[in-house]
Amino acid sequence: MISSKNILCFNWNTNQIPLCENYLDNKTQNLISKSRGTFTKTTSCYNPIFFDEIEKEIIRFLPTLQILVFLTEGDLENGTWFHSDFLPNKLANLNLPTTPGQTVNQNIQKFRLLTRDKYFGQPSNNIKTVMRMSIYVAVNDKNTKAVELSKGYILNDNTLDCNGNRKIFGNYQYIESVKVLTLYVESSMGKIAFVGIQYMETNPDQGRLCIKQLEEKFINNKGINHVFIMGDFSNNPGLSINDKSYQYTKLADQFVDEYREESRPTGYVDYKDKNSNNELESYPTYQNGEMIGYHDRILEKSLVPSSNQIKVIEYKIIKGFPINKTMPHHFAVLGIYEVPNLK
Repeated sequence: MISSKNILCFNWNTNQIPLCENYLDNKTQNLISKSRGTFTKTTSCYNPIFFDEIEKEIIRFLPTLQILVFLTEGDLENGTWFHSDFLPNKLANLNLPTTPGQTVNQNIQKFRLLTRDKYFGQPSNNIKTVMRMSIYVAVNDKNTKAVELSKGYILNDNTLDCNGNRKIFGNYQYIESVKVLTLYVESSMGKIAFVGIQYMETNPDQGRLCIKQLEEKFINNKGINHVFIMGDFSNNPGLSINDKSYQYTKLADQFVDEYREESRPTGYVDYKDKNSNNELESYPTYQNGEMIGYHDRILEKSLVPSSNQIKVIEYKIIKGFPINKTMPHHFAVLGIYEVPNLK
């Protein structure tokens, strides 16, 4: 039997919420003042209490977890410290429960930063925001490494902007812009591409073109074994199927045709709005029985024989504070994936 390892993926559109560098003031849910001492951060922020839910999942799957991937879209350019401070501190000191007399392998419960990067310039309500991705591995893992497979003439070329046109639709002005950030890892599971994406209201045809550009630049002819695509797909169910804007609701489906999303129905289920009698598109539901935020999703695809395919262990929403401060379609999503070793 081929042994396997697990990968954890998490993504959330922060909607420009500033996150603190640590748990401060006993995990208060209030906005913490920028006056936090002479040598501390100087911008007001919220405790990322939602990480408690993620930590429980990490501990639950120890020691088989090999790679942890965190993606945030719509981040502030400055004044938020989830990737720079919070994750390095927490993942090096997980709150692993123990019983009296139990010996804990400290190497199993600690993770180190393998690589991280960011992509500037995502427009959101005329504010430039950032997409950030951080990848961690267990401290005792000496074999997993970050690799650069999309080199430019001089520097690493790991971002993509599919288009940037503006489109007037009714009373709204949409920015047709698809931002992509890709990081690669080589491990016992093979070469893995982690692709962060954010759609800003695009139509299906442009979505299809972006898939081709994405694959040509980051996946094809690179010896990739597995691909994870995660991020905000700007997919808006709940619109009348007779509404002209209905065409804008199918973006993620363009990917789902070729990339799998776990526990997702084969097509949406239409139902009638009891107030207007209009046929509406329902939210996709997931294995934990809750309606997931319909923007943030994780898709995956294996480019290896069927015996070595990715197996989804868990796929759920994360909505702890301050995630629940944002609109419902910006709930976070977390997936745990079992991937067979190829080496």
